[in-house]
Amino acid sequence: MEEHEKAFVLYQDILNYAQDVRYPELEAKTWMKIARLEQLQQKYNAALKSLINALTIQRRIKDLGNEASSLQSIGEIYASLGNTQRALENFKVALGLWDEISPNEMGLTTTYNSVASLYLSEKLPENALANLKLALRNAQKSQHQPLIMSTYQLLSKAYKAMGDYQQAFEAQEIYVALDDFIQKEKEDRSILKMQNRYLINQKQSTIDELEFNRIQREFELEEETRSKNFIMILFGFAVIVLLLILAFLFNQKRNNRKLAAANAQVASQNKELQEANATKDKFFSIIGHDLKGPLNSLTSFSSLLMHHTESLSKEEIQMLATDLDKSLKNLFALLENLLEWSRSQTGNIEFKAELFDLTETLHKNVGLLSQQAENKKIKIQVTNIEPIPVKAHENSVNTVIRNLLSNAIKFTPEGGKIKLGITEKDEFWVVNIADSGVGMPESVVDKIFRIDTKHSTQGTAKEKGTGLGLILCKEFVEKNGGQISVKSKEGKGSLFSFTLPKT
Repeated sequence: MEEHEKAFVLYQDILNYAQDVRYPELEAKTWMKIARLEQLQQKYNAALKSLINALTIQRRIKDLGNEASSLQSIGEIYASLGNTQRALENFKVALGLWDEISPNEMGLTTTYNSVASLYLSEKLPENALANLKLALRNAQKSQHQPLIMSTYQLLSKAYKAMGDYQQAFEAQEIYVALDDFIQKEKEDRSILKMQNRYLINQKQSTIDELEFNRIQREFELEEETRSKNFIMILFGFAVIVLLLILAFLFNQKRNNRKLAAANAQVASQNKELQEANATKDKFFSIIGHDLKGPLNSLTSFSSLLMHHTESLSKEEIQMLATDLDKSLKNLFALLENLLEWSRSQTGNIEFKAELFDLTETLHKNVGLLSQQAENKKIKIQVTNIEPIPVKAHENSVNTVIRNLLSNAIKFTPEGGKIKLGITEKDEFWVVNIADSGVGMPESVVDKIFRIDTKHSTQGTAKEKGTGLGLILCKEFVEKNGGQISVKSKEGKGSLFSFTLPKT
């Protein structure tokens, strides 16, 4: 019993070492030895657990031979526990594995003998005999005398259980003969071993120092070769680990890029949704308030003229007519901007670039709005007179200039100045519209082109606006491949600039 305990402690140390150095073959073999020790102590449940540990490792490393041995041992334990069904199941799987390995005649013989022993214990000698015939055929192929001998011993028991005493006697005779032969062979081998030991001792005494050195050198070379091989294996393992790490990092980077792209897409969609909601809110704001206001004014003017004409003086009628004209022009400008904006939002404007004279377009808009400027005694100066050909969508550029000039007139007090000009910057023409108006605080400048904020203000002559014109300007400029910007200082005036690509 004490020897078993010492062996168990030794095997446990080997098992810990194998697990520490990640040596699965040694770990599995040690579990099998522990199971064998537990089986000898009749600790069958513990032995089963140890064999299952071994079997798990063997299947992972595809060690078919030792896997079959573990299944063989598991079958033997179930047989000892009286669980015939589980024992046969494991023996059957072991036979399949033995047959797959070349086949392995010794393994097949051992398992067929175990199956036969199980059937004999279950008093099924016919089944035992069928397996023993297969065991004998494989044992004779392997020429393993002890296996042949044990098979004949089981055959003798099977024939005896079946009542065939003649066959039982013959099998027993062969068993005894083989046993005698093996014992004699052992004795001969023992004598031969003693003779060989004597001869070796004799020869060993005649080996000179040079021969000893040669053997020592060979050993050192082997050790050196082993060390080199071990280093090469370590290097190869390190390369594989490095490649796996690089593959993992590359895959992680690719996944991060995909995630970033997905997040960017979601952010873009959220921005588009917010812009769509802002567009909708802006549209309903104009319909509900900015458009309704001028119409109410027109209704009031027309009602006043219709019901109180006789009581009004000529000067009062003239003043009402002037105000009515101003309201109509504001309403027309609003409707024109609203129509242009709705067309751009629904994609009904085809921004087809055509060649036209940018200077002429500038002068044409000055002419259209000169009466408004004269009414407020505002002086408009255009610095460019030379033709400047550009290739863009003329109507949208015309709308941008008209809106910016109209705003400049609206926010410039009486007697003020407005200056228009075209300059060059890199590959772009820059259209500048500067006024000496009221200017804007920085908080308004930051959001003046955004649709999601309301920043409409009245002009110096109480002109009303919606802020829609500047949004329309930004969209039309960008559709033509340019950019729009503003510089403004409160009380000093504003400078609106937009760019168009050169032809």
